Amino acid sequence: MALPKEPRQKMINIMYLVLTAILALNVSAEILNAFKVVDSSLGKSNTAIDASNATLFESLKAKMGEPGSAEKARFWNAKAEDAKKLQIRFILN
Repeated sequence: MALPKEPRQKMINIMYLVLTAILALNVSAEILNAFKVVDSSLGKSNTAIDASNATLFESLKAKMGEPGSAEKARFWNAKAEDAKKLQIRFILN
């Protein structure tokens, strides 16, 4: 495609390029804002899950002290400790 020879057409083409660039910048800002929202949501979810896991481990330790539920609690505590080790290994990799 040949470049236009008339100054008016050149100016129109430049205006279209500028408009396209401005629109692209606006879309990029919206996408970045969406990533920020997702990141903050993931942070909140991780905090809630960590609190839930801490409560679970405390509950398992309390159940291990009770005579009626100590056997089941030991079984599930071992599985929970294995899961915690896997989580730590996954985070480090």
